[in-house]
Amino acid sequence: QAPLVFSAAAYATQTVFEVTGLRDGNAPLREISQAGALGSQERDSLCSTGEELWERLSSDVKEIVGPCRSSLYQLAPQKEARESPVWREDMPYLAWLYAWYRSLLPMVVDERALLFSALAPLAKVDARVALFALPQLSLAALTGSRAEDARRALAAEFVAVLKSCEESGSDIATMAAEAVFHIWDGLLRWVERLRRGEDAHATARTHSIATTAANVGAH
Repeated sequence: QAPLVFSAAAYATQTVFEVTGLRDGNAPLREISQAGALGSQERDSLCSTGEELWERLSSDVKEIVGPCRSSLYQLAPQKEARESPVWREDMPYLAWLYAWYRSLLPMVVDERALLFSALAPLAKVDARVALFALPQLSLAALTGSRAEDARRALAAEFVAVLKSCEESGSDIATMAAEAVFHIWDGLLRWVERLRRGEDAHATARTHSIATTAANVGAH
């Protein structure tokens, strides 16, 4: 398991370095398959962020992650992601988290898609990474151009898990329900931050989340 975690972490770090322009030899950014190449303004902003990030790292950390500036890790071919709801009570907990993560990836179609894809190998082998990234991935999907698809997918997953937990009360269903509430809590915290900031666009930007809540409640 340890080699898998190391390789997955190295691939994710390599991708972050690539996106932020920190690859040795100024390696060009890859195109994001769902959204196309980054614009020059986005690229400049990311590269500036990357330089700031590198300067903030300690010398010890630079020594550890430095090889990822020139590494050539690649993802193995992946099976097509399942559509939501992916929940099945006979699935291992981590396998379900990963399947859910992958089902949401196609719904993020902006510059964040590459970073979320880079985290997928880590989400496959570490539940903590999956639980950390899923609220962010869900939010990115709900606020993007495929918000309606994301809303339906999340509502379907929430309902499937919560019904299973209510009907069986099994340990795996209870753990899955806790994950659902963790993700839901992350989305609600984002809504509250918008409201406290009196964002003029808060109503429009939170529409998908509010509608998802209504659909879950209706079931």
